[in-house]
Amino acid sequence: MVNGVTLATCIASENFQVGVRSPRPEVALYQYTLDALGYEPGTIDGYFGQNTMNAAAEEILDHSPDSGVELFLDDGAVSFRAFERLHLAC
Repeated sequence: MVNGVTLATCIASENFQVGVRSPRPEVALYQYTLDALGYEPGTIDGYFGQNTMNAAAEEILDHSPDSGVELFLDDGAVSFRAFERLHLAC
């Protein structure tokens, strides 16, 4: 638990999208991971907001061999492949 938010043990969903209205433990795990890698997702709160999207985009562009498959800027979504690459997928 971080900031009163439970972290998931892994991520099973296909993608995250900006604007989901309820906190998700999977998002909190991703935020925690981005923060640990030196990116700035904002407060670890389980919401996939603009700060988390910006941190995700930076991490994906820095480390993904095929960023166009992992990040969909038009939709504000991150694909499951990003989570697999970070060993967060279940």
